[in-house]
Amino acid sequence: MEEIYMTDFQGVEIPISFKAYLNKVVAKLRLPPVAYDHKLKDSEFYAIAKLILEGDTLYFRGKGTRNKDDSEEDAAKKTILYLRDVYGFHIKDCNYEDVQMLQYNNTRLTIFYEEILEENKILQEENRILRTENLRLKGELSDEESTCLGK
Repeated sequence: MEEIYMTDFQGVEIPISFKAYLNKVVAKLRLPPVAYDHKLKDSEFYAIAKLILEGDTLYFRGKGTRNKDDSEEDAAKKTILYLRDVYGFHIKDCNYEDVQMLQYNNTRLTIFYEEILEENKILQEENRILRTENLRLKGELSDEESTCLGK
C-alpha cells in the first residue's frame, strides 16, 4: 500500500491515518460512523468501508493486503475521496500550510535583513565622514584658539 507521510518541523515523518481523517470528516458532516467488514480471499484481507449517505449504503473496497489495517486505510482513503467529490471540502494540512507560511515569512525577513544591512553600511560610511569632518573642524578650532591665545 502507498504510504503517505507528513513531516513535522524537525523533519520527523509521521504516517497519515486516513481512518482518523475519515472519522473527523464524517463527524464534521454529521454522518453516521463508518463501519468496516473484512473478506479473506487468497490469503489477502479486503476491507470494505460502509458509509450511510442520505439513506443509501455505499461500499468502498480497499486493496487486498496481508494486513487488514492497510486495507482499511485504503478503503478509508477511497471513502474520503468520494466524500470530497460530493461535498467539495478541503482537508487542511496544518503542518504543510504552517511550513509554507514560515518559509514565506523567512524569505520576507531575509530580504528585510539584507535591506537593513545595506542601510547600515550607508549609515556607517556617513558616520565615518561626519567623524572625519568633526575631527577636522576640531583641529581647525584648536588652531584658531591657539592663535587667538598667542596674540
